[in-house]
Amino acid sequence: MEKILFLNIFNNIILRNKIFKLIRWIHKDVKGYVHFHKWSDVLGRPSLMIGNNYFQLFKDHFEMDEMKKKNNSKWYQSIFIPKHKVKASLASDKYFFASYIELSLKVGNFEMFKYLFEKTSMDVKHNNTIMQTAVEYGRIDEVKYLSNIVDDYTIDYNNVMCYSADASNMELFAWVLEKYEAQDKRDEVKNEVLAFHNTLWRSLVRVSQLGRIDMLQLLMERGHFFLTDKWIIKFIVTGALKGGQIDLLKWLISEKIDLHPIDIPNEESQYINLACAHGDLEILKLLESQNIRLGNTDAMDAAAAGGHLDILRYLHDNRSEMSCTVKAMDQAAGNGHLDVVIWLHENRSEGCSTNAMDSCKSLNVLKWLHENRSEGCTTRCMDNASRSKIEIVKWLHENRTEGCSKMAIYNAILNNNFEIVQFLHENKSAKCTSTDFQLFISWDRIKESLELIRYIYHNKITECDPKFIFQHVISKEKDDGFLIYLLDNRTDLFPNHDIRISKFIKFSQGYFNTSYCLF
Repeated sequence: MEKILFLNIFNNIILRNKIFKLIRWIHKDVKGYVHFHKWSDVLGRPSLMIGNNYFQLFKDHFEMDEMKKKNNSKWYQSIFIPKHKVKASLASDKYFFASYIELSLKVGNFEMFKYLFEKTSMDVKHNNTIMQTAVEYGRIDEVKYLSNIVDDYTIDYNNVMCYSADASNMELFAWVLEKYEAQDKRDEVKNEVLAFHNTLWRSLVRVSQLGRIDMLQLLMERGHFFLTDKWIIKFIVTGALKGGQIDLLKWLISEKIDLHPIDIPNEESQYINLACAHGDLEILKLLESQNIRLGNTDAMDAAAAGGHLDILRYLHDNRSEMSCTVKAMDQAAGNGHLDVVIWLHENRSEGCSTNAMDSCKSLNVLKWLHENRSEGCTTRCMDNASRSKIEIVKWLHENRTEGCSKMAIYNAILNNNFEIVQFLHENKSAKCTSTDFQLFISWDRIKESLELIRYIYHNKITECDPKFIFQHVISKEKDDGFLIYLLDNRTDLFPNHDIRISKFIKFSQGYFNTSYCLF
């Protein structure tokens, strides 16, 4: 974009606000992101640099800090750490770099991974965690790099094998399997059945959930299991049903495998329930073709919860012996499936409970239940809505009489929802106790919400002593900068309170390395 055009757009306050409002909407409502960060936040926190793949930026600041060595305080230690714990738990910066290395694996930057790994010497525990994370994310270059510079005997491949299918990478799966087999042989595991159930069964179920027939075949070729074992078949079928993998089930049938579960009470019903919960009518019919038909009320309840109306209709029309409970409509309402709620109301007699309205996240469903059902709701309805649904909170206030409990404003505060806190205070005289506020102030979600904290104190929504905030935050093992935020904004936050700030600054310096350097 041309510079002049860029400036013209962003100098227009209406356009600028519209753009950022849309960006926030995309991140919050479309992508479901909870946390948002300013560029100044990124510059002050290495975890945000790495997590957003700003490798060169991180590298520049790190190397600048290496030259400064100012007061033995490093910018990447901006999280406050009790001095008496530094030597014990953070020697050689392992604590920080292990978490940063894991972040580099998530973003998939191999050069950043190598750079971070070479800057410190990890212990066995951290190496195992890093290897596991690399395998989970399918970072085969990082996995092989780590294997080349770390002694294999220090890596617990029994544990790593359990995560080897997660990335759905056949090359990586085979590589980890070879390492597992070599370690298994080296350790001379004699009880083969125990060894299988302690390690490979989790991998087997995961492979089945992903529908990876090639991985199952590789395990069979290596002699780790055979399809003649009914327990093995149970694991595979269960995994396939959880993942909705009909091709895997058809493959088992083509191999002349009996899908019937082992003789355990309710096991056949569990197969039917899993198929209904996943919502795959074709899989349900496939099981029935194999004479697997036994079911219970969980089947229709699970189908309703998932919004699988086709499953409900099929069971209702073809399986008269099967029924549901009030959980069907309750859970369908809670998950916003209005079409399912209406169908159950018109075609079934089980009805619902107050949980239907109490768990509603959709105003349309709530209104329909209010107009067409008589079960009503409890204070839990507004309490739950106060987490994020201002339109539901307002509608309940205007159309219902149940009201709310103290959990309403507590939930609104915990979810950093200023609009709901304000509405509850002005219309419900809502307050939270000192104990509740002490709990909420320790949560990360409230951090750096100046407007909300100021409103809480100015309107006396809590009677919690402001001094407690400082005492609580600085007594935590790490506070991620919130103490500095409170200190910097103390006048604006607590204008009517004498909290003897010098005392707390002195106290904090006695326990925390507050002489931090952001760069």
